[in-house]
Amino acid sequence: MQFAVAVVLLICAFTARSAAESLALPPITVLSIQEIIPRGSLKQATAATSNPDGGFLIAGGYRTNQYNRTGLRQFYLKISSTGAVISEQTSDSEWETAPPATAFLLINGGYGVLGSRFDQDAFAEIKSAQRAGKGTEWNKIFESRLYDSLIPLAATGALLPEIHLSQPGESRHIGCGAATRNGFIFAGVAFSPHVTSWRGSIPLIEMRDMTGKLLWEHQYPTDKGKALDISPQLGQSECGSLLVASDDSVTIALNVRILPVTQNGDEWVKVVSSPATNRQGVLVIHLDSRGNEIYRAVDENMSGGLLLTADRQTLLIERTVPQFPAPGTMSITEQVIAIKKISATGYRAHLKYFDASSNRAANLQDFDTGNLQVLQAAYRTPEGDILMAGCPQLGGNNYVVHVNPSGAVSPVVELTPGGAQQCSKVVFGNGVHPHEAVIFMPSDLFGARLVTLKY
Repeated sequence: MQFAVAVVLLICAFTARSAAESLALPPITVLSIQEIIPRGSLKQATAATSNPDGGFLIAGGYRTNQYNRTGLRQFYLKISSTGAVISEQTSDSEWETAPPATAFLLINGGYGVLGSRFDQDAFAEIKSAQRAGKGTEWNKIFESRLYDSLIPLAATGALLPEIHLSQPGESRHIGCGAATRNGFIFAGVAFSPHVTSWRGSIPLIEMRDMTGKLLWEHQYPTDKGKALDISPQLGQSECGSLLVASDDSVTIALNVRILPVTQNGDEWVKVVSSPATNRQGVLVIHLDSRGNEIYRAVDENMSGGLLLTADRQTLLIERTVPQFPAPGTMSITEQVIAIKKISATGYRAHLKYFDASSNRAANLQDFDTGNLQVLQAAYRTPEGDILMAGCPQLGGNNYVVHVNPSGAVSPVVELTPGGAQQCSKVVFGNGVHPHEAVIFMPSDLFGARLVTLKY
């Protein structure tokens, strides 16, 4: 089936604001900010997912010290929308391992916690290598011991047996996942077997059954003659989101870099170093339950790649990537003027609705996002509105904005004003009262917070 996407870029410095931006919603009100994990605690939340009936499942680990992320114990905490603790489980490891990376809901009401683990004590091996004068081999040791792991939890929060998703030393890494009726869909990267780095990290999508057995796999090294690299980009996850339909078909949005195909390291360094050849983009793929490709599109000069369900449609949310002038293309004075103009209008959100029957984009919305330059998460309210959260391109505080189906947009509001800040992960959840939402925000530096909003 032919898939057609209408993409409209409105990034001209002198373009008038859209009709949607002439409408305005009231600012979002921050009702409360609750500390779930204190600042400075060795307990660190690294993954979370929201429950349909409210609350969150939070996963993380206990760090050995405040300067790393590895530890011997992991935790799985259930809280309500008000922050009350419902249950908590812990699991111990014989050696230090990385904390969970992401969490998602299972079909049976349980949870899946995804992460990377070591099959042996990699840190002890590294110390032995250092004593033998081979300290530079630490990366090889990590890669040879690391495997992808899925920890299932029952709806009660009880731990179930671990599922291995890869073998130690495999050239792959799973970054996010979702449950299907008969198994799991995962997205991540496949690392090139070439020793050199110019082949990049190839986008990977795979489906596995309930035991972790691989059913099918697809890699996407190129699209229309351009190389796709899924290396993490500044301030955002390399995995946008996955959306599974009732027939187990899946839509995936992945944040990628779009590069010319290169044949050696020198070529790769050259194209990555130039804004003219190193572009951000969003790879959007729709597959049926057997892995057959229904459509594929790469939206160049876009990032974000967040997917939501919306009244028998799929909503794709992206953010434009401003194209600043390359160094040396104009005088410094002209560059400063151009950068100011582009910065004033260059960060815009795009909302595209894909009709499930016709596979055509419709109802495109486009609006300025202000300080919300990196889209971290989006949430569809029970009323059908959209809340989006994120942070500035270079980090800092976190912001939220409210958009309704008519195109009216609220002012961009700071989530946690005052004091030092860090761009955080953001997980939306249902609020206790009408027109309320809650946001769980884990941070490397500032513990974890639960923010209640009124929109």
